[in-house]
This record gives sequence, C-alpha cells and structure tokens, in this order.
Amino acid sequence: AVFDHVLICLPPGTLYGGTRAQWYAYGYLNYYRTVYNDKWGGYYSVPMHEIGHNLALQHSSEGSPSGYGDQSGMMGYSYSEIGAPSMCFNGHKNHLLRWYSDRTIEFYPSRAWSGLLYAFVDYDRTPQNSFVLIRVRDLYVQYNRARRFNSGTREKQNEVTITRGPNENAQSILLGSVGIGNGKERIHRVPNFAGTGHSLVFEACEQVYGPPDYVRLSIYLDDGSQRSTCSALAEPT
Repeated sequence: AVFDHVLICLPPGTLYGGTRAQWYAYGYLNYYRTVYNDKWGGYYSVPMHEIGHNLALQHSSEGSPSGYGDQSGMMGYSYSEIGAPSMCFNGHKNHLLRWYSDRTIEFYPSRAWSGLLYAFVDYDRTPQNSFVLIRVRDLYVQYNRARRFNSGTREKQNEVTITRGPNENAQSILLGSVGIGNGKERIHRVPNFAGTGHSLVFEACEQVYGPPDYVRLSIYLDDGSQRSTCSALAEPT
C-alpha cells in the first residue's frame, strides 16, 4: 500500500511509557506515524498538530521559547472539538512548508520598506508579484485574516502577526501583531534587531477588505536614518 501518514488510535486506558500518566497524542518529527489516546484522534486540531510534527514542524509559543501559547495556528494548543477550529499555521511554519514561496519576500532593512501584505487565505486571488509572507532575518510576518480555511484562528484575528523562528528546526515565538481599529496596536517594535541596538518597527498603515484582503505595511529600522512611510502612502479620499 502507498501512504503518506499513519494515524494510530488506541483504546482508552492504554499505558504511555509503562505508566498511567494522562496523555493525549504524540507525533514523530520527519516521520509518518502519529498516535492518539482514544477520542483525541477525532478532534480536528489534534491530528493537524501531530501530523505537523511529521512534516518537521516544532511547537509555536508566545512570549517565551517554550510552550504552546501561540493560538494563531495549529502548532500551539489543540482543542477538544470535532470539526473545528478551522485554522492553519503561523508565518514561520508556512515558510517552512513552502506553500507560499512564490508570494514571499525576504530582505534586510537597509532602508524603509513599504508595501501590501495580502492575507494568505487569499493566496489564490492575489495578483502577480504580490506577497502573503515577509521574512526579515529570523522574523516572519503574515496577515492572519480570519476567513475561509483560517476562519477559526483563536488569536490575533485579522492582524498582521510577527513571529520569530531562530532557525528552521527551532520552536517559533509569537512576538506581537499590528492592525487597525478595535483596540489593535498599529505599531510593534522588535528591540535590538539583529544586534544593531535599534528597534525594527512594524506599522499598519491601512487595512483593505477585498477579496483579496490586504494590509498596507511600513517596516523600518529606528536608527535615525529611516522613518515610517505611512503618511507617504496615504491615498486621497
């Protein structure tokens, strides 16, 4: 038989590691097998998370380099829900999966950058030479639009998320987000970017609902030589 992944659901009461310690599921990195304790194999987000490990994805944390705190995507916490939530992966994980490689831009901020970041859920509707993912050294930026196959994202809905992935084999860390309206922060600063002693600034200038949906961003190093380009991007009303 030809297969990509094998999911093994074990009956309740199955021992883990020879003990009766409570366990839910586990998956092997860069492998084909995942294992589930009884009903946990039927909860939508659990196989998504564990098969993510099969695809070489590590966990997604928030604020610290360990844990499951990033609830914007499937490599954070899982949920005991059938058929939900509909959500995908954060920017670091999407970069590793290479699903949007033809809509990714990578650069070092030698000067201020400004442009449109489209929602990755609208990948199939974006124009040529547009972007759904931005990489700036070890930072990954995407528009976490809560729609279509990402409609159930549990955190940073409809905001641009900034995630750090120290390397491709490391756990990612959700640093923050920017957005417009409803109490969202328009500016996020990453201190001492790349050891420069200066903050890298992400600023949301404009949010447009299409489809395709996008956020107009300004990214600049706060070193005195660069500044926000939001005012220069403003369009007449």
